[in-house]
Amino acid sequence: MTLKILGGLLVIWMLSSGLCAEPVPAPAPNQVKVKIWFDNLTLKPNDSQSWFEDDVSKNEVRWFTTVPLTYNTGIDEPFVPFDQILEITNVFYILKGEAHNTDGSGGARTLQVNVTVRNRTEHEVHFRIYKAEVYVPGS
Repeated sequence: MTLKILGGLLVIWMLSSGLCAEPVPAPAPNQVKVKIWFDNLTLKPNDSQSWFEDDVSKNEVRWFTTVPLTYNTGIDEPFVPFDQILEITNVFYILKGEAHNTDGSGGARTLQVNVTVRNRTEHEVHFRIYKAEVYVPGS
């Protein structure tokens, strides 16, 4: 089966049987929302840290990226005299349930997203984290 979008129509061809389905309207493209999630962050050399957001929608798909920033370093160039390497090492969710039987904590019944960033250099790095998300209907 081959999927092609032609002039805003989704067309499906069944190659094995030679049949061609009638064109059907393609789903409307979902709008991706992009924003600075956390700004003016700093990680010490070879350090990592996690950030989180509570009560996120289960009907959205999320992407995260981290970008090193240049600050006034006291040198003439707008860049620091070393490479800045950051990586997102972990993205995970916690679905908070009912109150825990063992100690009575919990009970928030919310979804939390967690992101861990690691500085892969021997220098302090300043950065921000961007979040992009798109609503997925029917999920």
